[in-house]
Amino acid sequence: MIKFDFKKIILAAITLLVIMSSTVFVKKETIAIGFWNCENLYDTINDPLKEDDDFTPTGVNKWSSERYKKKIDHLSEVISQMGTESVPEGLAVIGLCEIENSTVLNDLAASLKLKKRSFNIIHFDGPDARSIDP
Repeated sequence: MIKFDFKKIILAAITLLVIMSSTVFVKKETIAIGFWNCENLYDTINDPLKEDDDFTPTGVNKWSSERYKKKIDHLSEVISQMGTESVPEGLAVIGLCEIENSTVLNDLAASLKLKKRSFNIIHFDGPDARSIDP
């Protein structure tokens, strides 16, 4: 006659059910992460504490509000498409370099193509001689 230890069988069954249920409901999620060099994204406002004179309306580059807005639009178009080949909603996180300050990041995040993404901004002032933040 075969004896069964029903307590051990029930404990094993419960353990197996717990393991199976916890792995069945684990949701794996893919996110896209990107990086982009904004190539001298300056606003048009002269900051006396920074070397940004070239990127003002009267500076060498004749950096006007229209040119600034156009650059924001072009950057937002590119960023809005990044990662969409892997994840339909696009990037979850993006790193940017060659930006003047947090103002330009806020303008970029508030642009029509990126506004709905609700990007949060983390910004650090950098020591670059051109006043470009990393």
